[in-house]
Amino acid sequence: NNTYLIKTDDSCNAQIFRFDFGVFEKMIRLYPYNDDSTILILGYHYVDTSFNTSQILLAKVDTNGNLIWKREYGGAGYDFAYHLFEMPDKGYMLSGEKTTFPFPNNTDTDLFLMKLDAQFNEVWTETYGTANEEIPGFSQNAVLTPDSGVIVVGFRQIPNPNFAYSIGFAIKVDALGGIIWEKYFDTVGYFAQAPM
Repeated sequence: NNTYLIKTDDSCNAQIFRFDFGVFEKMIRLYPYNDDSTILILGYHYVDTSFNTSQILLAKVDTNGNLIWKREYGGAGYDFAYHLFEMPDKGYMLSGEKTTFPFPNNTDTDLFLMKLDAQFNEVWTETYGTANEEIPGFSQNAVLTPDSGVIVVGFRQIPNPNFAYSIGFAIKVDALGGIIWEKYFDTVGYFAQAPM
């Protein structure tokens, strides 16, 4: 799989740019990078064709489709990031999920936050979860609060002899990733959206 960006003019004439970032890559979101009119591409790719390890992928391209740089984040297991946003210190926060092994049985999926500095270098990573599966919402799943904290939303899968069910949750952390509070909701569902 490859990544394609399509650029159009006012008359919808299209230019197509192709990128090869890795094995079975999936791009999640695009972010205009206002400092220099470039674009940040957030996604993930698998390390090899065993599909046992995925890495978060962040790439910067210009508006003519030229790759400026790419970064990879993560460790063993599956690492997926779904949202990126700027912090007050001009750094960035990634939110997503991390799954550890052995695979396919006894896996453990937890929500994670990863702080990046202004040059997109990893500063810290914190995971939040239990023996159950804690999975963030799949779109804008985190939001910056006025006190420089972060609220992230998602769902927890609860095992059941007959069927698994889910409860919603919201977690607020401080600027260093420490938990301030956690709230859980009886509503069964597989998606939670942070306020815009």
